[in-house]
Amino acid sequence: MAKKWDYYIDDARTHSYGLMICSACGNKITKGEFRVRETEDAYITQHRSCSHTDGQWARRDAQRENRIRRAKDQLAAAIEFRDRWGTEALNDEIDDLEALINKLQADQKEVRRYVR
Repeated sequence: MAKKWDYYIDDARTHSYGLMICSACGNKITKGEFRVRETEDAYITQHRSCSHTDGQWARRDAQRENRIRRAKDQLAAAIEFRDRWGTEALNDEIDDLEALINKLQADQKEVRRYVR
């Protein structure tokens, strides 16, 4: 069985691969983040909690933190610009940034809930 590509991380809310049975614990993967790797014969999937030693999880968490921090910085700058110059043109951008921050923080809370 030859390796086609390394494991990568996905989310069970949006994607499914093969049987979605964790190769480490044998339980079905139905929610939360998981890692997946394709071989010639099958997709190999594992819960995040069953593969917590994989360094990709720390990188993914750091990327999420950076995205939240950047969105908060952009939001603060947009609000400051709008308030200083009295333009309402940034209201949609501000709403979008607030929605993005809320989604990223909700994802972050969900990840913490499923990690043992």
